[in-house]
Amino acid sequence: MARHRKTIEISKVVEVANLILAQSKDECVDYRKGVISMIEDVLLKNDIYQGFGYHTSDSLQKLGSEATKPGIIFDYENHNHQYPDETRRFYY
Repeated sequence: MARHRKTIEISKVVEVANLILAQSKDECVDYRKGVISMIEDVLLKNDIYQGFGYHTSDSLQKLGSEATKPGIIFDYENHNHQYPDETRRFYY
């Protein structure tokens, strides 16, 4: 029986990772850390890493997330930003 190689585009993997990082339950921090480790490894090994950004409460709400802690709360006045959950991020 012939073996069939199956592949997936890296952009699709990033898309799935971004959804998991935005929409998983608040208590799944270790799970999100695993997703972060995996997606960064894939992007770096393929020389296509372009960084990440943190989700705000507004961006999480737009994605339909039930997350209660955003990745960043901006302090535009004093620039003392808060990072309630650094695993609430997205990759470019």
